[in-house]
Amino acid sequence: IAIDPQQTELYHAVVAMPQLERSASEAVRQAWLERCVVGEALCAWALMESGGVALGDLETRAERSPEGWVLNGAKRLVACGELADVFLVVARCGDDAGTFVVTREAAGLSVDAPSLLGLRSGGLVDLSLNDVVVTEDARLHGGWSEVEAALDRSRIALGAIAFGLGSRANECAASYALERKQFGQPIARFQAIQNRLADAEVAVQAGGALVEWAASEHEKGRTQGAGASKAFVHAAKAAFEAADHAIQVHGGYGYVREYQVERMWRDARTLAAMAGGATSAKDAISATIFA
Repeated sequence: IAIDPQQTELYHAVVAMPQLERSASEAVRQAWLERCVVGEALCAWALMESGGVALGDLETRAERSPEGWVLNGAKRLVACGELADVFLVVARCGDDAGTFVVTREAAGLSVDAPSLLGLRSGGLVDLSLNDVVVTEDARLHGGWSEVEAALDRSRIALGAIAFGLGSRANECAASYALERKQFGQPIARFQAIQNRLADAEVAVQAGGALVEWAASEHEKGRTQGAGASKAFVHAAKAAFEAADHAIQVHGGYGYVREYQVERMWRDARTLAAMAGGATSAKDAISATIFA
């Protein structure tokens, strides 16, 4: 499967680069920032683990050493990782967390590309860190609060991807419904088809509005843990339901790779597992409801 540079560069630009620009030491800025800005190098953000994305879920540890820090642990589904030259690895540091710049050639770092259901061109990888040594300068400024800000950007970016995916799925469904005929007429004339497509369109557009609102609030510097999660959860769910409906409109052809709706279904399902998954995003929403 060919890696799509546009998918990987989106995550590089929206999630990893802002954190590198805001929080990197002068040594890291000189070594990587300009190269990443002009596209000579790609940067990937590595937070998610098997247990989730909350501070208490982090099993990757960073411990002090004479050289700086020693990292041990594993990361899952790191977007942009297939092409990344440098990783921003989030690790537990005592009662807080830190983000560390780890180059692809670092001793003790292994990168593995898992076989995925969807998003196969997104360059997702798993990382294994075994006594990876980095200098003190490799730690970005800020602790868990900076990680949460990056997680917000990640969920907003994934929500935007889901909105685009859901919109395209609805377009494909509507177009094919005009072509496919049953009982001597296009199935687009059947009220059941029209109702389902209308519901899918409303859900997708509502998701897009939530994403736009969350992005606007984030740019204004307002706390968006719940807002970004709402956008991500709704847009991802709407995209999957739109893709699922599109497959049914296509009938048997919905399962054939000649038609793109089967890929949309797989991508939409995989989106729900990104950024810690829908469960952790809903936890963030629930925390504000019961606060």
